[in-house]
Amino acid sequence: MSDRHQSGLINKPATGNAARQWKQTRYNPLRNCTPATLSRDLDMFESGWVRNAALLWNAIIDRDDMVRTVVSKRTKAVAHRPWDIVLVEEDSPEAQSHKDALETFFNRLTVTDCLDLNVRGGFSLLVRQMMGAQMHQYAVHEIIWKPGRELQAELKFCPLYLFENTEGKLRYTGPMSQASGMELDPDGWMVTVGEGLMKAISVCWMFKKLSLADWLNFSERFGIPGVHGTTNAQIGTPEWDAFVTALEEFANEWVMASSTGSEVKLIEAGKTGEAPFRPMVDRMDAAIARLVRGGDLSTISRTDGVGASLQGEESGILEKDDCELISDTLNIQLTRQVIAYVFGPAVEPLAYIKIQPTPDQDNRAEMEIDNHFEKLGIPQSKADIAERYGRTLPDEGDDLAGEAGKAQAASVAAAVTAAAPSTTVLANEAPAEEQALREAVVTDLAPIYAAIAKILEADDDQDLETRLRELDGKWDEITEAVLDGEATEAALSRILGDAFVEGLNPVAITRENLATKTNP
Repeated sequence: MSDRHQSGLINKPATGNAARQWKQTRYNPLRNCTPATLSRDLDMFESGWVRNAALLWNAIIDRDDMVRTVVSKRTKAVAHRPWDIVLVEEDSPEAQSHKDALETFFNRLTVTDCLDLNVRGGFSLLVRQMMGAQMHQYAVHEIIWKPGRELQAELKFCPLYLFENTEGKLRYTGPMSQASGMELDPDGWMVTVGEGLMKAISVCWMFKKLSLADWLNFSERFGIPGVHGTTNAQIGTPEWDAFVTALEEFANEWVMASSTGSEVKLIEAGKTGEAPFRPMVDRMDAAIARLVRGGDLSTISRTDGVGASLQGEESGILEKDDCELISDTLNIQLTRQVIAYVFGPAVEPLAYIKIQPTPDQDNRAEMEIDNHFEKLGIPQSKADIAERYGRTLPDEGDDLAGEAGKAQAASVAAAVTAAAPSTTVLANEAPAEEQALREAVVTDLAPIYAAIAKILEADDDQDLETRLRELDGKWDEITEAVLDGEATEAALSRILGDAFVEGLNPVAITRENLATKTNP
């Protein structure tokens, strides 16, 4: 960690009063936007003066329906994906401690916005803000470290128009747009670098804007038919003036009067007025959708829900790239600092964060291959299999599901039975059916034994209270598992059945015995 973040400046962000200043200086970049000003802003962006282009792009994303839709879809596609802390060395206690520290840090992360103090969220909000780099080329967060018993941090998003890039490295200028910005401390800022798709999108938006403006002008000019009246009255006569007045009352604009006849006709512009405009608007909307989502909206909306997604290979590639971009940025600029602070500056991270993209394989085919490998005796890593299917391995002490859960419960029940005090009846004196019934009851009550054993493993009072709350939340599930147990029922059925049969065996019901009993 740098000296800045070990000093009292650690909780003094550089963007403290940015919100108030920005409210006083903001303006609408769309109002006077023309092809010439757009070209100038794009050239300035490449020269490092990113402010005007960033402001324009923000306004386009906020106000254009197509851009807003596809950008939101791509951003949320990554923000809603599950994330996990992956171990570099599976069986290393040190790696597990790194994983625990990172999970605690990211779960307690606070994310805000330096210009909108109402915005507060967690990891999902952080991912949505970082995804802005794919549109604007850069997404910047100020890191406000909050050391204590457990390291915490607040990541404050700072829009790109608060920076300049004239020297090849972003520098903070603030809302007032200073000529020379402030150098960014590597330990105090996180910069996500993406594709910058808004450069091409803004060009498409401009063509669409011009076509929509022409289309609107055409509709205003020719949307309402004109009126052509003819009369045999002479021009300048009272009859002519009365006829013109009548036409003007019939229609306020687009009125024409001529002599030689008494007739009123409607003048229509025809049905082809939208032909020059709609194709261009549709073409630009389709281009924007392809740039952002990798396919048109009709393809993007289709999925079969079982195997590979039908939204197209291109969209899958984009989502995977987005997940890797966010994961790599966090691991390089944030994870390393967390491990250095908690475990020491010379410690290399043995765990890393990974955002899981949507699996692009057919899960059914993958499972068949895994089963075939198992039959052939080909070993596979459990961690690799879990990662491939977008799942995580359970931590030590977690309740397991399926057959593993039954084996876990049986193991706990056996341990509880072994630790139970002996009864007054010796084992060799207990009838066999009594012993079988006792074992059956212990088996069915295994979920309760397992819950009690987990509570007894608590390290302190706080841990004990946490485990008791967890038990209270799972009590219905535990009692249902006990009621579903079949061992006691099976044992009782067997014991009663045996007793019934044994009750019949001592008496031989034959004609001779029956005769003897009835005729003394």
